[in-house]
Amino acid sequence: MDHHLFISNSDDMRKYFIHLLKFLVFAMIFYVAFIIMSGRLLPNFLRQNLLYTLGGNGHTHSRLRDVKNTNSVDILCIGSSRAYRGFDIRIYKSAGFSSFNLGTSNQTPVQSLFLLKKYLSQLRPQTIIFEVNPDIFSNDGVESAIDIISNESPDINLLKMARQTKNIKVWNTLIYSFFNKWTGIEDNFSESASKKGQTYNKGGYVSIENQRYDRTKGTSYYCKLNKIQLTAFEEICSLSASKDIQLLLIQSPVTSSVYHTCTENEHFDRLMSQKAAYFNFNKLIHLTDTLHFSDGQHLNQLGVAALNKEIIKLGPFRHKTFE
Repeated sequence: MDHHLFISNSDDMRKYFIHLLKFLVFAMIFYVAFIIMSGRLLPNFLRQNLLYTLGGNGHTHSRLRDVKNTNSVDILCIGSSRAYRGFDIRIYKSAGFSSFNLGTSNQTPVQSLFLLKKYLSQLRPQTIIFEVNPDIFSNDGVESAIDIISNESPDINLLKMARQTKNIKVWNTLIYSFFNKWTGIEDNFSESASKKGQTYNKGGYVSIENQRYDRTKGTSYYCKLNKIQLTAFEEICSLSASKDIQLLLIQSPVTSSVYHTCTENEHFDRLMSQKAAYFNFNKLIHLTDTLHFSDGQHLNQLGVAALNKEIIKLGPFRHKTFE
């Protein structure tokens, strides 16, 4: 091969890669700018791939603000809305336990793991109560990731959590949220304690008073266990064991019609019981749909009181004795 031709080809390739790199940098800058401008200027229906839920339906902003000022609790609760609407910190306080409820809307094990890695050393709980159920273990985690990203301070672990979802909506929300947090645009944001019939109680619990069963909501499960969620769950179990924290797995009750729509119930029970102390309250407590539930998957305050009374009776909290 001609030496000069080889040099010429090498120069051409070098120029090609330089131009390609310049284009990619420009495209990235343009894309980030486009996401930010879309979030600031376009209405929700025109930005379907950018969902930003500051505050959110589950008072996530208030909860993540509170947790930053909380230290050393006896009990830490994690999980989805069935956790933050099901584990009443006021009941545990009356029984002599300090607690914090770190549940968030549709929180899957991937997001639970992120929150534990971020706050476990700060909260130093003796016991973790983890609300587990087949529906949330079958979830892709996109809604929960968007909810947390919209309300949490940015860091490298948030980036890692977003990567696990592998969804463009999550990445777009991450870009927009990072911009808002770093520029201080949201510094004066304040979330109302009461909205849409739900009241936030300091410490993470959301109460719904006097709401009875709505047959049109929470009517079915999606039950096809997600391998990514199962892997995150395994890591949560290992993390708890490494910190010598008692892990208590609780499946909060749902209405009987909803519970029996899931074909994974027995398989799920076996998986959970192999990993930690596990209690499926669909089998351990008898509740009435029209009396104890607000919808197919959530207890009302009467149901919450009944559930937490039974949890305390289990005596899982080795550092204290409840009389």
